[in-house]
Amino acid sequence: MENPRPHIGILKHEKLGYAEEILSQTLETAGLVSSVIKPQDLAFGDEEFFPDLLIARCELSSLSDPILSAYLAYFEECRHRGIPVINSREFLLRGQHKYLTHAAVRQYLQSQGLPDTINPPSYLSYNRDRAFELARREIDLYGSVVLKHPCSGRGDGIYLVRDLVELSACLQSHFTNGEAIMLQRTIEKEKNSLGGFRDIRVYACRDPKTRTPEVVSAFYRNAAPGQFLTNTSQGGFVTPMPQIDVDLIRFSKQVMEATQGDVAGLDFVVDSQGQYRFFEVNIAFETPKKAIDLVGPGIWEATRDLLVATLIK
Repeated sequence: MENPRPHIGILKHEKLGYAEEILSQTLETAGLVSSVIKPQDLAFGDEEFFPDLLIARCELSSLSDPILSAYLAYFEECRHRGIPVINSREFLLRGQHKYLTHAAVRQYLQSQGLPDTINPPSYLSYNRDRAFELARREIDLYGSVVLKHPCSGRGDGIYLVRDLVELSACLQSHFTNGEAIMLQRTIEKEKNSLGGFRDIRVYACRDPKTRTPEVVSAFYRNAAPGQFLTNTSQGGFVTPMPQIDVDLIRFSKQVMEATQGDVAGLDFVVDSQGQYRFFEVNIAFETPKKAIDLVGPGIWEATRDLLVATLIK
């Protein structure tokens, strides 16, 4: 009887898109079968199907999101069964929460004796009055501040406020008392040829042999003039990044090591002083077709090679 093909589980619970489709197609070229696993649909303790290897593409609305419990339970089941996991439980807890991501990067750089030049000053508060005071200080000193839901994605839950009226309205409309509120110093992004802001999406994956993180590709994400957000889901557009310089590669590797990521999309920006600033890690990153047309499917080919090497090991 012919041996069944290895089965790769893709752990993700909602908002499935082109990324899952192209990942599955790429895995098929190596003779691998894959399927999306939604942990909230399982009955743990029953004879549920478990894959030969898992790649986690988790996303949360908050650390109090009930799906977090389902994700953690699935990670634990995989551990008990000896199933290798790409993008670990630790990566979920560090990388999905924007403030904790910055804290992990800061702590990693300190542990290596390196200066932290890439983290924008960031704060976290669960009290709207305290958040208001922190934000007012930023507005007084720098003219604006950015408020975020720390587990948001696709440009949702990010607000640029420039005065106290906007600040009060934002806190009242978008945050409840007791909810996590992340505040971040506004970074003046570099602009594209049309006069809109742009930032950088980096795709990174660990090398199958050395297990060290490597940059696979990168491109610019652009906002239309007068707009703040560059996400393609928010009306932004992508353009090529002709060269990935050594500093961006170095910073990307440091972020991956700090968060213990295996496969991720990393967001950076060049500020008005020409310095790289790091914004966030994306575990369940999308790969818009226009981005694939621009840089190719290299991130998924690198992921496939990592998964194959992990299976052989």
